[in-house]
Amino acid sequence: MGQRVNASGQASEIVGIQYLRGIAALAVVVHHVLEEIRVSATGRLVPEWIVVGGASGVDIFFVISGFIMLYVSFPPDRPAARPLKFLARRATRIYPFYWVCCLLVIALGAIGFFSSKDFSPGTVAYAFALLPFSSLLVVSWTLSYELFFYLVFAIGLLSRSPMWSAAAATVMLIGLFGISLMVIPPGTALRFLADPIVFEFVLGLFVGLAYLRFRERMVMPLWVGMIGLAVMMISPALVDLNHTGGLDGWSRFLCWGLPSVLVIMAALRYEKPSGAAGRMGEFVGDASYAIYLTHPFALVAYAWSLERFLSSVPIALSAVMVVLCALAGGMLAHVLVEKPMLKGTRLLLGLRLPEIFNYRRSPVG
Repeated sequence: MGQRVNASGQASEIVGIQYLRGIAALAVVVHHVLEEIRVSATGRLVPEWIVVGGASGVDIFFVISGFIMLYVSFPPDRPAARPLKFLARRATRIYPFYWVCCLLVIALGAIGFFSSKDFSPGTVAYAFALLPFSSLLVVSWTLSYELFFYLVFAIGLLSRSPMWSAAAATVMLIGLFGISLMVIPPGTALRFLADPIVFEFVLGLFVGLAYLRFRERMVMPLWVGMIGLAVMMISPALVDLNHTGGLDGWSRFLCWGLPSVLVIMAALRYEKPSGAAGRMGEFVGDASYAIYLTHPFALVAYAWSLERFLSSVPIALSAVMVVLCALAGGMLAHVLVEKPMLKGTRLLLGLRLPEIFNYRRSPVG
């Protein structure tokens, strides 16, 4: 969820994917803010399906991940990505900034926040490894799925072919899904593989495969993407909901995963930023990983402030304020922490492993 997308081997950039990443991050932020304000009288006036709809940003991220991983692993002017190189870049992209956020949770826990969390050494180590169902950072469950997909796709890269890599990853995901569903008891860590959400990565893989082959013929008009977004937002009103966290199981795949394909295919038409608004949208997309990981801290500050400073402020206004603060905080963290950390980590590892990091900056970020 933190990749930058350039058209490998070409001068232009698919900034539409960057815009879409920013939109997905904003949707998740709004979703969590609306969940937070539902405890108030004003918040209860917000229909449940609207609260749930923003969680679909995660599904957009997952389909984008499948697309990007295939697209950038097979550049036309360079050899295909090697599995070790691929995994090394993914690890440096995901882990360092995530660890910073985990340390911030621990620091806040030490001064009295997050009193319900378990900060035992075993739990912290489990969370730092991003193993399934880790509970230190509330949004980390999506990163566990991302890392699982990276491992599967890296094995597929051994084929050195876009088609066979996508096919191999798909077969492995189907096999692991079936085994998890039939063999692994509910509630155990590996049971998380028995969720149809893993097939959203497959959707992205085949969008990427088709785009590598057909290019312009894969691009959809903007109105097609808008229909996809409308389906994603409205579908919670038509599906039985057990909670406000999102849709479940195959309902999620059908109502959020499949329409994400239309949204992404429409976003492919935008290859260059247009004006100041376009550059800002591209920057928000660049910062989407930082926004996604840091916005829970804005929510903690919001809940704390409601009791002390914001009690007289209309709840709707304060909700807008926290959304803007979450975006601003994430963008600052991206510029001041995430980018320098990523550059430093890859430079350090590049000195030790030059055969892995000796090529120019790629769209993977």
